[in-house]
Order: sequence, then structure tokens, then C-alpha cells
Amino acid sequence: MSSNVKSFEHPDHAFSETGEKTFKQISQHAYNIFGSIVIVDFIAGLFIVGDGYAVPGMGIPASTLSLALISFVGFFRAPKRHLGAYFFALLVVAVSVLWTTQISFLMDAPAGEIVRRAVRMGLVLLCCLFLVEGRIDLKSLIKGFVFGLAINMVLFYSGLAPDTYGGYLTGYLGDKNKAGLYYLVGGMLAIAITKNKLYAAVLFSATAATVWLTGSRTTLAALLVAFIWAQVITNLPKLARYLSIFGILYLLSYLEDKYAHIGVFSERVGSDLLRGRIDKASWNKLLETPFQGLGFGEARVLIEGRTWYFHNSYWTLFVEGGWVHLILVLSITLILGLGIFRRVPYTPELRRAEGALAGLLVAASRLGEVFLTNAWMLTMALLMIAAINAYRMGVNKEISEESQCRAVS
Repeated sequence: MSSNVKSFEHPDHAFSETGEKTFKQISQHAYNIFGSIVIVDFIAGLFIVGDGYAVPGMGIPASTLSLALISFVGFFRAPKRHLGAYFFALLVVAVSVLWTTQISFLMDAPAGEIVRRAVRMGLVLLCCLFLVEGRIDLKSLIKGFVFGLAINMVLFYSGLAPDTYGGYLTGYLGDKNKAGLYYLVGGMLAIAITKNKLYAAVLFSATAATVWLTGSRTTLAALLVAFIWAQVITNLPKLARYLSIFGILYLLSYLEDKYAHIGVFSERVGSDLLRGRIDKASWNKLLETPFQGLGFGEARVLIEGRTWYFHNSYWTLFVEGGWVHLILVLSITLILGLGIFRRVPYTPELRRAEGALAGLLVAASRLGEVFLTNAWMLTMALLMIAAINAYRMGVNKEISEESQCRAVS
């Protein structure tokens, strides 16, 4: 018995052969460039860029709300990786945050500042935990973050995003030095997760251009260090890598002495004199700080009736949480980030992630809040995941070689 019902494969119900082929080519090309994306995680990364924008009616940064929502989603997802010793490392940092929170109450620090900082740092650590576990897709979060940075730049030069620093690229990040750090970290992490050398070169050029547009000399120097670390220093033996840190410090000192006030930076003499006064007052406060610290929000000084925050994240750690906070946060960052006890082969992903951390550590010397921030979280999460991936590659290689030996014998 014949039927008049046409199958789905009939030309009237499907793409034409040419149209379907074109659609597949476009889709495949998009996948080759961007890879797979988890939409919720991508959107969360997008709003991390709103770190300097308070959500109307709530008074909290868009980035904090984004971390809270994606952490909530992460609770209902199954982990894909076991943390092992990384769980203990993150727990140590959490203890450091709790210590500083307790000190803040004991030292009568502003209650609003205590809650704001403690909640934000708690969300940063929780998201870092979920990222390494695979509950939140790190690559999607980074892609959303980078896309958000691109949108921020477009809106800024279209006059739709805030201009808070006389024409330098800031937008919804609020501060040019923070903007420089975010564009540096975003660019380096994007380079780390791409496997195409051409895309990596394009991304580095875009990163250098956007960091330059922020006008932040600190992050320009940090980007140079990030590149040198990823391309050169990670190829050296372990001892030589750590000794090279002294060479980097000399390079930074040389650049500051010779090139800090040339060309477009010649007009910064006045602002540098002010920064020098802030640094001097900050150092004096540092010397007066007891071993347990002064609590959240105390990394600031008063100059001629105006409050200025520290321009050094290392000093901020000490003044707020004392020796405990400084040693715990910094030691975990260096041990996990620079792989002091790590015994895995370097991969391109791991080299570039280390480069991002090297840049972040340089930026921390001239920015007041770098550790336990969104930039720190993304960098540390990628470093831990890259190390896990490198370890698995090494194990799989050993298993494959052992299998081949058995087959031959």
C-alpha cells in the first residue's frame, strides 16, 4: 500500500545539500576557533568583568553576584576530577581567610568591610574548588571572561561604558591598574587554552595592545615578565628557574629607572610623587602593624584628609592578616603556581599558565589587591588543572611505553 507521507530526508523537509554543507562548515569553523562552550559558565565569565560595577538595588559588584550564582549551580553538578592534595592547599587558604576575619572583628575593623571581603574571598575559593573539580567548566568561564573584556573595550570606546581615568581603558573594571591586570590575565589564560599557534600569536598581540590602552606601566612590565617566563624560564632546570627571579627583579628595577617617565609616560611625574608619598605612609603603617594584623579594610592611609589604599598586595596581606595571612596565602600561591614540589612534564598549557601567574605576581607589587581576587582564582585554577592534565599525560605515556615493551617481549 503506497503512502503520501514524505520522509524527513525528503528535500522539502531538509536543508538543501549545498545549504547543509555550508551550515556544517560554518559550525565546524566556529568550533575550531572557540571549541565547546557551556553557556551558563560562559555567561558567568562574562559578568566577572563587571568587577567595578555595582548591581543596581543591591550595591554589590556584578562579578560577586556572578560568582555566587555559578557556585550555586556548581553545587548541583557532579565533580569530574579528584582534588587530592589541592583540597588541603585550598583549605589552608580558607583557614587564612577565617583567621583574618576573626582578627578583623577583634580589632574592630568596619563590619561592612569585613562581611564584604570575607564573602567575596569565600566565593573566590569555592569557585576555585569547583573549577578544579570540574563542576564549573574553566574553559567556558575563561572564554566568557575574555569575551566580556572585548565587550568592555567596545563599549568603552563607544562612550557607553564608564571612563574613570582620563581616557585610559577602564570601563566596567573601574580602575586602570585593575583593568591592566584583567586584560593581562585574560589574554594569557586565553593563550594557554588554545592549541593553535596562529591564534596564540593573535591573542598575545591583542593582549599587549589592550594592556597598553589601559596605560598601566605595572601591567606592561608584568606582561613582559609573563612572556619571558612562559617562553624562556620554564625551559630552564628547576634551580635555574628560581634563580632567574633575581634577574627579573633586576630587569624590573632597570625598566622603572630608565623608562618610567619617557614618551607618553612623561606626564606621570606628579602622580608618581603622590604614589611615593602613599608608599612611604603605607610602609610606616606596615612597620607599626602587630604580628596578627589589623583586619580587613586597614590597608589604607590618610594623606591630607584623603584616604588612599595601599599600592602593594604583599603589604596588604600583612597589614590585614599579619604574618599568618601573608605566609599562608603567599606560600600556597607559590607552591602550587610555580610548582616547587611539582614533578610533571611541562605542557604548553602549563607553561602559559605559569606565565600568567608570574605576571600576576609582578602586578601585585604595585596593585593593592591582587591575591584572592577573580584574576588570582582563574590563574590558580588553570595552573592546578594544567598540572593534573600534565600528570595524566605522563602516566598515560608510561603505560603506553610499558605496553609496547610487553608486546615486543
